[in-house]
Amino acid sequence: MPEKTPGFASSDPAENLQLRGSVIHGLQQNLMHGGHSLQMIPDTIKLIVAKGTWRKWVNKVTERVEEFASFEEFVREPLPDGLGSEIRTLKHLCQDTPEALDAIDRATVGEWGGDRKSEDIKGVNHSLDPSTEAKKRDRSGQLLRRLREQRPDLHARVLNKEKSVAAAATEAGFYPKRVSVNLRSPESAASSIRRSASPEFIEALAELLQRG
Repeated sequence: MPEKTPGFASSDPAENLQLRGSVIHGLQQNLMHGGHSLQMIPDTIKLIVAKGTWRKWVNKVTERVEEFASFEEFVREPLPDGLGSEIRTLKHLCQDTPEALDAIDRATVGEWGGDRKSEDIKGVNHSLDPSTEAKKRDRSGQLLRRLREQRPDLHARVLNKEKSVAAAATEAGFYPKRVSVNLRSPESAASSIRRSASPEFIEALAELLQRG
């Protein structure tokens, strides 16, 4: 029986590869043109990862069949045979879409491994943000992965936009809960601690403060 590709209309394998090529070509064009076209990238990334579109497709320019074993290889391969980009660039473009970040993580680390850092950014005409912001995105990706592996319930709520990555990670206990206190007002500080801390924490804190 002819193979059916989920998410594509045709049951003809050759035609499916053509349809896949159209999706990849659209993604290439969005990366090259920038501007409003970049807004379409997160949804396309989710699609090509979920359906495995990137693995095998017909190149719209050369009419060759392109085949990749690694998502990172597909991303880094120069145009028109790949995206001519970098994993960290895709993460930057998908930074406001947790589902797309999660898809990239699944493709590079969760299932096929890799996600190596490269020095060059190729094939795109937009600038990357500062390294501190890049580190924040990497941390978000790592937290998403931990949530997926250790707290799938919270991971689902992040993808459904019910919680932020940071809030879910805090609830999961990945890093300590923090609150702001007013150090000019002991009453206000005490009130903030009572509202947020456990009785055990308050008791231990009082004992430490009494020691001086």
